[in-house]
This record gives sequence, C-alpha cells and structure tokens, in this order.
Amino acid sequence: MADKRKTNSEKKQKSQAATLKEVICRLGRYRIFLVFSILLATVSVALTLYIPKLTGHAVDYVIGKGKVNFPGVIQVMIQIGVCTLITALAQYARKIGPVCALQTSTCRIRSCSFSALVSSCFLTT
Repeated sequence: MADKRKTNSEKKQKSQAATLKEVICRLGRYRIFLVFSILLATVSVALTLYIPKLTGHAVDYVIGKGKVNFPGVIQVMIQIGVCTLITALAQYARKIGPVCALQTSTCRIRSCSFSALVSSCFLTT
C-alpha cells in the first residue's frame, strides 16, 4: 500500500511539473513580468529589512536626556521615508505587471480552448 501511495505521489508531482511547464511556456512573452516581479519583491524585502537598521541609527543619535543630535535624527528619518516610499512603489508595481500578463494569458488560453471546442462540435455534427 505504501508503494501505491508513492506511485500516486510521484504521478501527481510529474503532473504538476508538466502543468507548470506548460503554464510557463504559455506565458511566453510575459516572462519579463515574472522576472520584473521577482526583482521588485527582492527590492521590497531588502528595504523592509533595512528600515529597522536605520531606526537603530536614529536611536544612536540620542546621546542622553536633553542631548539629541536632531540633524542626524532628521536625516535618518528622511532616509526611512524614502525607503518606505520606494518599498510601497515596488509592491504596487509588483502587483500590476503580473495581473495584466495573467489576464491577457487567461483570455488567450480561453479563446483557444473555446475555438477548439467549437470547431470540434461542428466537425462531429
């Protein structure tokens, strides 16, 4: 019985791999959106991880009670704001590109499927 499970699992993995390969082939000219999305995700994560480090630098400018290096803190706050803005734009752009590509690809796949279905219906009658 364990062998049967392994066989079913292997078949399922092969089927999933074949499906993924076909989807990637059908993406064709939209692969650039996938690459662009991965790059923007990397930028977003890197900047999100960098903001706490900048916060630590801002804390370092606080020397003691009444002894705060305000120009240094303001400079770090500006850097945090810029990083936040870039992160927000990267996340927004990351979502727009693949959505457009997937909608177009889905429409294309659907029209091919329907045209094949319609042509086979007319051939059998």
